[in-house]
Amino acid sequence: MLLAGCSVGNTQTLTVPKTILLSSVGEIETLPDMATFRANLNCLETDLLASKTCLEEKSNALSEQLKGFGIASKDILTTAVELNKKYRWDNGEQVFIGYESSTSIVVTVRSMDSLSMIYSKLMENENLNLGGLAYSHTDMDGLKNKAHADALVKANALAEELLAQMPETKKEIIRISNVAPEVSYPVNDLQRSTVMSVESDMNMKGASADVAVNLGTLKVRALLYVEYRIQ
Repeated sequence: MLLAGCSVGNTQTLTVPKTILLSSVGEIETLPDMATFRANLNCLETDLLASKTCLEEKSNALSEQLKGFGIASKDILTTAVELNKKYRWDNGEQVFIGYESSTSIVVTVRSMDSLSMIYSKLMENENLNLGGLAYSHTDMDGLKNKAHADALVKANALAEELLAQMPETKKEIIRISNVAPEVSYPVNDLQRSTVMSVESDMNMKGASADVAVNLGTLKVRALLYVEYRIQ
């Protein structure tokens, strides 16, 4: 909360409206309707061409398996392909053992009902390493908008509580932002030194994480700054 005064200098009086700047965190909780995870494949062969062919065959087989689960081609994204020489140490000497090719594929599952089955089936594949399981929602923009609306409701409620303890009784929103703004009206050095800044622990709790997953639910948070003119 920022309160701006109204006196400038000793010889000049400038009427500056009193303002309150509040920060508020809105939160929407819902069930995720999609998930992503990473599947890693690798092949080690003494022949370079054999290693590349092996990886291609494994990748094609995985792609077909995923499509058999009902996953669309656009949701099977290859993000990295690498080819390296691999060595082992034998009595202090480096011994070449083959060419290792690897690829990383990001898979998006849009049916939460089938996620457990798909993940379990893929875990049975000894050629695969799985990781990076993350949950999301197809309408993140809509959820973010609702979280911002919730933040505004909370800011208005807090503003009313503050007004109940002040001589002023009326408020008017003059600015809403998701980025911390400067005070709307100019202040001199004397006024700036007396500006009071207060942050509500309740409002700021969890503000650093936009999306969190807890106990099977998806929480979308939005930070909002609301500035009021009071009189």
